[in-house]
Amino acid sequence: MRSLTFPSRLLRALPLAASITLTACSDEDDAADVPETIALTAEQTAELDAYLGEALGRYRVPGAAIAIVRGGNVVYERGFGVRSVESAQPVTPETLFAVGSLTKSMTSLMVATLADDHKIDWDTRATDILPSFALSDPASTPQIRVRDLLNGTSGVPRYDSPLFIRTFSPTELIDLVSGIPTVAPPGKSFGYSSAMVAIGGYVAARAGEEPTGGSDMRSGYERLMQERVFSPIGMASTTFDMDACLAVADHAMPHAYDGAREAVVGTPIEVERFVESVAPAGGAWSSLRDLERYASTQLGGVAPNGRRIVTAKNLGELHAEAIADIPREEWPTVDRQGAGYAMGWYTMADYRGLTALSHDGNTAGFTSEVLLLPEAELAIIVLANLAQANSFYGAVEQFAVETALSLAHQGDALQVEASEQLIGQLRDIAASSIPVERARALPYLGEYEHHARVDFTSQGFVLTGDFGVIPLAEYADSGAFVRTGELEGMTFAIFDSSTHPTQVTVGAPGEDGLSQPFVLRRLAAP
Repeated sequence: MRSLTFPSRLLRALPLAASITLTACSDEDDAADVPETIALTAEQTAELDAYLGEALGRYRVPGAAIAIVRGGNVVYERGFGVRSVESAQPVTPETLFAVGSLTKSMTSLMVATLADDHKIDWDTRATDILPSFALSDPASTPQIRVRDLLNGTSGVPRYDSPLFIRTFSPTELIDLVSGIPTVAPPGKSFGYSSAMVAIGGYVAARAGEEPTGGSDMRSGYERLMQERVFSPIGMASTTFDMDACLAVADHAMPHAYDGAREAVVGTPIEVERFVESVAPAGGAWSSLRDLERYASTQLGGVAPNGRRIVTAKNLGELHAEAIADIPREEWPTVDRQGAGYAMGWYTMADYRGLTALSHDGNTAGFTSEVLLLPEAELAIIVLANLAQANSFYGAVEQFAVETALSLAHQGDALQVEASEQLIGQLRDIAASSIPVERARALPYLGEYEHHARVDFTSQGFVLTGDFGVIPLAEYADSGAFVRTGELEGMTFAIFDSSTHPTQVTVGAPGEDGLSQPFVLRRLAAP
């Protein structure tokens, strides 16, 4: 098999991966002077309505929900577009969306409440609470603290590929992490890992158990989130139960850009269940209304109902930058400078003259973002039912901040360019995808590890996992196979009959070949 080179920036961030869409500006003439008034004028509201309505079309987003919170008050709240391209029902402020990695900051907030109650400490060792926890480097294992699990400093790199093949219980996830090679000692470098944040949530679940508890880690975690975050803040619709969300009439459906059809299409809803393996890092579903309350709480530690959720001391711990100047490859295509990471929040010291915190969420068919500017008591929330819509939320939050702070509009040329580049790469993959003939597929058919199966069906060459069928086409006559259809490019697979005739490696596209490789060995031929 020849050496592989995939499109340079295609889906570098797998679903669940987070990225930054902050635009730095140190020009004193354009720095924010926080105005005394916090309400938007009728003219500003109309300006936002017009821009955001046009932005949906420019970035090919079926539907979005957008809010501005200022000084504890919701000063702008709108639903735009449709919940699904197939039903054309409108998005409302109550529409439920999968919010992906926004969940990370929610989990960190729950842990902060446990710290307030002295049930856990940020420097508690993971092995003190979960003795089964281990890393591939034995020397690193006893050094991992709760804060290292939540702020990206564990030394364990991103490894999302297995999540798209099968479901992992908390115990199985801990076992999976023990086999991932570490890349740095704890506390020394940044590595975005949903698995590690999820384990942080499960450590908290164990620490927060009542003496008469004994629940499994997943249900214990969800109970603590309900008791300590969702209910006290008033987030009545937020849940980890996807089935419950789908039973509610007002829920959005996932979408992605299909390079072959050159159109935005609906994606299989079952694929969204991949987040359940790392629920504390990406499994929440929420609405704009709930996230307005959540963002307001994050700005000061007090919920809109007046209830203090977390002390100022531990809110400060959540927002304190742990790692500065994170690697450029963790950022999106739009150029950024000087970003760091806290506990479930990216940090920036100079965002239009203000410090900023932000985090997004990318799932298979949804994108979300919350931006906080604490000095201005300002938050922007963006929810969209389109995969990889990072350029959209980057443009929206920039325009919203400029409007709310009466700053000059800089335009969204960079975001439009990044969006079109991604779409161009998806079209290129579709054009380079070669249908697989049955004879070509025969050597690889059979049952594989991790609940996987390779078949040749009426859909052609397919890899089936816990979340449905993944149709595959050969990528540019390379011996690598790319996922086709609505989720084009999200999954790459390599079958190498010359050296490993009985295994398949799945992963993500990278500049120098397959990244985050997950090997599945064949158990039985057909």
